[in-house]
Amino acid sequence: MSVAVYRWFGLRPGEVGKTAGMFLYMLTAVGAFITGRIARDAIFLSRYDVDYLPYMYVWVAGAMVVCSYVYSHFADRFRRDRLVLTVTALLLVLMLGARAMLSLCGEWFYPVLYVFVEVMGGLLLIQFWTFADDVFNTREAKRLFGLVGSGGVAAAVVFGSIVGVLAQSIGTGNLLFISAGLLAACLVVVSVLSRSLHGRFAGSNAGPGKKGAISLSADWGKVFSSRHLKVIAWLVMLTFVAVTIVDYQFKIISRFTYLNREVDLARYFGIFYAVSGILCLLIQILFTGRLMQRAGIVASLLLLPAWLAVGSMLLFVAPVLWAVTLLKGADNVLRYSINDAATQVLFLPIPARIRGRAKTFIDGILKPLAQGGTGLVIAWTAALVGYRAAWLSLGSLAVLCVWTIIVLGMKNEYVRTLLSTLRQRKLHFGESSPAIPDAQAVEALRQTLTDRNENTVLHALEMLPFVRRHDWSPELGPLLNHASPRVRLQAIRLLEKEDGQTQLDGVLARFHDPDKTVRAEAVLSYCAAMKEKALPIVEPLLRDESIEVKAAAVVGLIGSAGLDGIVIAAEVLRDLVGSDDPDVRRAGAWAIGKVGIRSLYGRLLILLADPEPLVRVAAVRAAGVLGCQELMLPLIYSLADPHTTRAAIGALGAYGASLITTLRTVLDNPQEDPAIRQAIPQILARIGGQMSMDVLSNILQADETYLRSRALEAILQLHLGQTDLRRDREMLRRALHMELKNSFQLHATLTDLAPLGHDLLMENFRHRIEQTLDRVFKLLRILHPGKHLDTVQRNVASPDPAIRSNSVELLDNILDAGTRRCLMALLDEHDTGTISALGSELFPLLHMMAENWLQELARSDHAWTAACALDAIGRLGNARFVPLARMLLAHASPLVRQTAAFSLKKLPVPGGCQKDLSRLVEDPSPKVREAARFLLASAGFFSCG
Repeated sequence: MSVAVYRWFGLRPGEVGKTAGMFLYMLTAVGAFITGRIARDAIFLSRYDVDYLPYMYVWVAGAMVVCSYVYSHFADRFRRDRLVLTVTALLLVLMLGARAMLSLCGEWFYPVLYVFVEVMGGLLLIQFWTFADDVFNTREAKRLFGLVGSGGVAAAVVFGSIVGVLAQSIGTGNLLFISAGLLAACLVVVSVLSRSLHGRFAGSNAGPGKKGAISLSADWGKVFSSRHLKVIAWLVMLTFVAVTIVDYQFKIISRFTYLNREVDLARYFGIFYAVSGILCLLIQILFTGRLMQRAGIVASLLLLPAWLAVGSMLLFVAPVLWAVTLLKGADNVLRYSINDAATQVLFLPIPARIRGRAKTFIDGILKPLAQGGTGLVIAWTAALVGYRAAWLSLGSLAVLCVWTIIVLGMKNEYVRTLLSTLRQRKLHFGESSPAIPDAQAVEALRQTLTDRNENTVLHALEMLPFVRRHDWSPELGPLLNHASPRVRLQAIRLLEKEDGQTQLDGVLARFHDPDKTVRAEAVLSYCAAMKEKALPIVEPLLRDESIEVKAAAVVGLIGSAGLDGIVIAAEVLRDLVGSDDPDVRRAGAWAIGKVGIRSLYGRLLILLADPEPLVRVAAVRAAGVLGCQELMLPLIYSLADPHTTRAAIGALGAYGASLITTLRTVLDNPQEDPAIRQAIPQILARIGGQMSMDVLSNILQADETYLRSRALEAILQLHLGQTDLRRDREMLRRALHMELKNSFQLHATLTDLAPLGHDLLMENFRHRIEQTLDRVFKLLRILHPGKHLDTVQRNVASPDPAIRSNSVELLDNILDAGTRRCLMALLDEHDTGTISALGSELFPLLHMMAENWLQELARSDHAWTAACALDAIGRLGNARFVPLARMLLAHASPLVRQTAAFSLKKLPVPGGCQKDLSRLVEDPSPKVREAARFLLASAGFFSCG
């Protein structure tokens, strides 16, 4: 039952205390306001000239602007809780003083009381919501503001119900004592919250360095310099233009209905607030939070203008008490339940350092200005229409149309502001190409090249290719004699791209360089420049002691010195490839690749199977340069070798689109080596093009988790690099649906395995859940380009609750309803059991006993998961798992075989496990052999008994 209650109200563990405290704070603050307002309205409308009612809106606006302006000077300069306590205490003293003045003064005090009560209510609400923004983060606010705000609605029900009775018993004026008592209760509640949430308010002031006074123009500029705050400001002002018209219509028609019956008027106001409060409370508790989470902010904000439009049209047709009561009721019910909560959420993306002042300025200055301006318009209009207040509905309808247009257009701005807030938390530099803008910069580079510091010169050399239409040969020549071999090597390479004929003597001098790499590069550069003329000078280097120089001479002569060069160097190349020295064979493979003669592929076929890993790597790279069809399949099978995987990916990527059909055939064969299949997506990403995208998209439906991950990484790479490619959005949505389901299934399995208490297995599942969420975000980045979901993903993992909640809120406003519902459950909930329960409502999930899960997981194609399950089986010590452990001694993964051996040793095996372990002594994996010998030796005399 408690779990159901928590879920219905959107509560999480640890939130009950602060939510209940804020509910009571709202209850007492609004209770004080409503009680004072009922007393004030009854007294003013019954005892004072009603012609002055429109001007009351003006006086209220003026007083509210002044008080809020003063309050804004302190809103972000003192700790929020201390400021709230101080202002509430001051309002309590003033309320008691107002009751005394009511008895001592004449009717001139009635307008003063009217203004004071309205200002008091405005300040109380400003303080409450600013205080609430410090207590709750964005995601908590969206769930709980509706529940917290229902405290105000409950106040309307409770105090609206009793005010009429109390007015008859103690008199209308003495209701102000009730209001003062509720302000005192406010002080108590805030004091308790301040002590229990002390850490939340430690940073709620702007700091001692920012306590100077702020001008009205500065506050105005701060609000209207932000597009998001500007939208909020217009929204608030239009809201209060409309509700001020409604409030005037309600009071005028009520006054003439209960003319000269002050107590009856007070009782009617009390009943009205009680009934509308009950409806508001039901909506607030049952629907507000759920509506904002499911329908979003925009839909929540549209409800109030829609209902006010309907009510205004009804009043225009039937200008009587019941019609205006329905209109005012729609205002009270929807504004204080859904609209206020949704509006307060709009402030949350604003940085905390300016939120308090912005909220105070909008609610305390712009809102009263809207009310005051509306009051002046009503006073001018009243002279034309008399007391026929229904005609004002035409103005309401015009305002409501503009209000609706602003709400419909604000969602994008809300999302942009959330994203901007997230970006400010993490500075990110994008990639950019260096550029040399003018002659002065070229001169600076020229001087830098003469620097003695090696790294400084190397950095300048890296910049030279970006300077076009400039010959750097004169500057590169002296660098051929630089003390650093790295500088000499880079200078030679750059001279090959320049008109380096003037520096050939310097390059030739490097034939005797002490660094063999520099000598080899000089040979290649000289051959490229001199062609056949290089033969007599380079030919002696075919017998050089350095393998690198000898191989460079072979490449230079075969590639540049014509037929004579080929004849002389071919024999040396054959000796390099057939040498017994692996370093020499590696140089021979490099030379074949540099020469680029396809007829030499037969030599590479031998080197691709060389016993030395470095030789195989060099052969794979050379094969990629040749690009022969005969080398294609050997290269594909080189993907299974961990030493050559990276080189083979690069080599196969060079084949281009002609390779895609072959790669697709390998992918479609589940009997192929998993390492080969898992490397193919990276090759497709290198090849690029629409065919690669289509093949990769089909992999997203594969059962193998690791293969899907690799495919998704490749698709994202293509998506970012080739934006014109067509994406199969339907297939991507199906893949997203599958990954979300997998994530819930992992949570469900984790819940089922919890009774075992096996930390290693639990950690394995938590890691797999993180990987699944990573795939979900990759899919979302492809489905929603331009939404900066990479930034969102980084901030979702932030330890700062405010940053994390803003990230989740941004997702909530981007995603479609189905995806949002699934992903919000995964991101908002922290308890695995709760996520599992929610997942069971969304997907058909599999649940089993923990021991049955172990049996299933031990057969997993995920080696680490199988190993963790086997370790748990060994610790469990149940004999039913013996056949499974024996079967897994023959698993393809050495890790699984090794873990199966250790688990079997711990299980009660009839007749012992010596025979099983003895077979592993000859296992191909050294680690498995070592584990088998250790287990046999630890048993003593090779016995497992």
